[in-house]
Amino acid sequence: MTRFVLAGVVCMGLVACSTGGDDPFSAEDELLLTAISGEEEDLARISSDLLPDGATVGRPALFRVCGVGSTHQQLWQQYDLDVDGALSEDERAALWSERSPVERVQLVRRALRFKRIRRVYDEDENAELSPAERANLEADFTARCQVKHDDLLAEFDIDDSGVLEPPERLVVRAERLENALEFRADFLDSWDADGDGHIDPDEAREIRDAIPAQIEAYRVEQLALFDANGDGVLDADERAAQRAQQREWIAAGLDLRGQ
Repeated sequence: MTRFVLAGVVCMGLVACSTGGDDPFSAEDELLLTAISGEEEDLARISSDLLPDGATVGRPALFRVCGVGSTHQQLWQQYDLDVDGALSEDERAALWSERSPVERVQLVRRALRFKRIRRVYDEDENAELSPAERANLEADFTARCQVKHDDLLAEFDIDDSGVLEPPERLVVRAERLENALEFRADFLDSWDADGDGHIDPDEAREIRDAIPAQIEAYRVEQLALFDANGDGVLDADERAAQRAQQREWIAAGLDLRGQ
């Protein structure tokens, strides 16, 4: 299987990862995103069941009991080795070092996704999640997880037993693996200019340079959905309406565009 390497222009010292701005994607952010995304293809693009060479990095299993808060706590305990309630620089470095090359190639996208999700729950707009705001996030993504699992049962529970038996799980894994391989191939088609199967520093720079255009496209889409007075900006009331609607979409298993 092809393995991808994303140069250090994304991961800065394996302590935090940058998307080109002043708000780095921290190890703490990565743990929370891991807890809320689980197996979802639209968030993580790949399941722990499908990662090569046993590189599961503690990501929640494809078939699991939904509970984002408890999952996040379990993940935190894996890295907070001195049990002081915070990640030291060494503990953060250990977390990043366990991310495989396949995952590092996705960290820019994961960072952008996390910031968009955080914005939905950051009611005081201070770029941090308070305990209450994080509790709302955990509740909505627990509900989302259950919707996703119900969808899996509806599609793959052939014998209507209410659970996915081992043969049915194999069918799910085979489909997810096919999706993951297609995603990897599409990614290389888009960014591996020299066709060597790796993302070199110049190609990584191209990925980073494309981020502003992606952010602008998302901003335009959100204006079309939530700019009620048509003035080209989202005021405080419109941002509150945006957050409320996106919370509903998240809990219902949809993306931040309601799709």
